[in-house]
Amino acid sequence: MNLYDELCKQARPLMDSFQTDLEHDGRWIKDNPGRAFVHVTRPTGTHIFGLPCTEELIADTRQPYLFAEARPSEIYQQVAEVLRGQLAQSGVLWLHFDGARLHRRSAKRCAEIYETQLRSALAKAATLRKQNIARVA
Repeated sequence: MNLYDELCKQARPLMDSFQTDLEHDGRWIKDNPGRAFVHVTRPTGTHIFGLPCTEELIADTRQPYLFAEARPSEIYQQVAEVLRGQLAQSGVLWLHFDGARLHRRSAKRCAEIYETQLRSALAKAATLRKQNIARVA
């Protein structure tokens, strides 16, 4: 069974509406092969959050986001807050894909995984930016 099928098998029975969210999740998985993520299922849909990526944080330039613009670092911080807050209250199934396997986790553990990856990616990006500036100078 592939990753998407496994995710659907666990999530679909818990959903009352917005089953098409799983199709969006499937496209995200296809467009980001092997990328680690946290997935939240609620009765009214799903959310998929790619774990923070150092490469996106190196330049950290503003990009279109929702109805405005934001830096990847800002977006990742907002996602961390959402994982700790409102989704922790309403999520009925929390999954973590570590790049190899899909794991059932608690809301708290998924938020911790996300925040740990965010801190690590931010630190690596800062180091790489400093190294690039030193090379140019």
